[in-house]
This record gives sequence, structure tokens and C-alpha cells, in this order.
Amino acid sequence: MSRFPRAALGATALSLWTTLAFAQAPAPAALGAEDLVKQAYERNTAAYSNIRANLKMTLTTTKGETKVRDLELRGVRNSAGLVRTIVRFRSPADVAGTAFLVLQNNSGPPDQYLYLPNLKKVRRIAAGQASQSFMGSDFTFLDMSPVPAAGTTDLSYQKMPDAEVGGQAAFVVEIKPRVQGAPYSRVVIYVQKELLIPIKAEFFDAVGAPLKTLLVRKLKKLKAADGPRVVPLETEMRNLQKGSSTVLALEDVDVETKQAEADFTPAALEQ
Repeated sequence: MSRFPRAALGATALSLWTTLAFAQAPAPAALGAEDLVKQAYERNTAAYSNIRANLKMTLTTTKGETKVRDLELRGVRNSAGLVRTIVRFRSPADVAGTAFLVLQNNSGPPDQYLYLPNLKKVRRIAAGQASQSFMGSDFTFLDMSPVPAAGTTDLSYQKMPDAEVGGQAAFVVEIKPRVQGAPYSRVVIYVQKELLIPIKAEFFDAVGAPLKTLLVRKLKKLKAADGPRVVPLETEMRNLQKGSSTVLALEDVDVETKQAEADFTPAALEQ
């Protein structure tokens, strides 16, 4: 069950919001639906080999009230070639020190850990908790995974007619779970043709009604030692049923910083 959202949305939020991708050759129009999605998320995953950035999270309630949270994002690729990412809350005081770690695996979904400073405890996010809200935002824990699962046999893929998103030509792929109990009945992903990165995702609830829309608002190309990267500077998750939204904005992005693998472990979250 957990394979569906993580494989489909791997870079949708740390997944589309921190979706970083090597943007070079355009995607071949002949690519099948599954290969198109896999290539898009492989590019996203590859970009997490080295990143440090500030992150601003703006939550807007159904009444139009807003809350702003400041975070730090870090990512690294370890010696085994697997991606590790951490987001740590800096403010406001009621969430400061909270940290979230995602560890890519060779097979299966990534491992996720949450550190709660008031409890002084690191807890692993179980599969049954993956669809819960991430810190009161419109993202869930499974939305916040930057890396796809290796196994995707529980998913079906169908290529839809091409579309435009904000004037950008996009391939469109519909993904559905083949198992009972998945939090989304289907997800429609829009992959920018030139860069081959996801720029929009539509989520549907268990009965097939529109639930959420994720939209990348701003992109920026940055130079790095291993090649240029396209960074989504601003991404919005809008809950269509509740009327709330969460905007994630990256600032001061550094893709050439040096980081230690040892800083990306559950034990390191408490430091």
C-alpha cells in the first residue's frame, strides 16, 4: 500500500517542492508512461547529492489566516549512492528543533523519521501514518519524500494527452494503485517536456473526487560542479476540499556545499 504514493510522488514535495533535477536533453515523445515517470524521478533523486537551502513554509487556513514557518533543508548522497535529506524547523518556537529525515533504500519505500524536541525522541513514521498531515500542513508525510520507491508493481500507468501548465508543454501520466486502501485513488502528474521534471500533480481521494493540487510556481537554473540543476523555488499544495493551502519557498540555495554522511542519521536528528 505504501508503495503507491511514494513511487508516484517521490519528488512531489521534498517531492515537488525540493524537486531538483538535471535539466538537459528533452524527453523522447516515444517514452511509455511508466518509463517517463521513472526518468523524471530519477533526475529528481540525482539532484539531492548535495544541497543546503533555507525554506519558508506558509500555511493558509480555510479562513484565510496565515502562519509562517522557517526551516533548513539539507540533502546528500552517501557512499552507497543513496540519497538522504533532512528538513529542520527553526521557528516559530512551538515547532523549533523539530526535524524530519528521509533515507532512500535500495528496494522498497524510503525510511522516514521525525524528531520531536519536546519529547526528546526520534520516532519512525510507520506505513499507516504516511497519509497523516506533515506538521499541520497540506502535505502528508508520504508527500514529503524526495525519492521514489524502487518497486512499482503495485501501480498502473497510463499516458494521457499532452497539456500545458503555465504556458509550459507537459507530458501527462495518470497513476493508479492496484491495491486496496491506498490514500489516493489516482494521481495525475504533469512532466515538463524540455526539463523532464514534474511541475504539477493532481491528487484524487478514495472515491475519485479531486482532493489536492500541487503546482510548481517558480523554477531557477543553478550551476553546480556536476552540471546545471533546475530548482523549483516555490511550490504550492492546495487542498481543494478544505480550501487551505501550503506554499514552500526555497531561498539561498547552495548546491556546492560540503556535508558529512554522518549528519544524516536518526541519531543526528537530536543534535
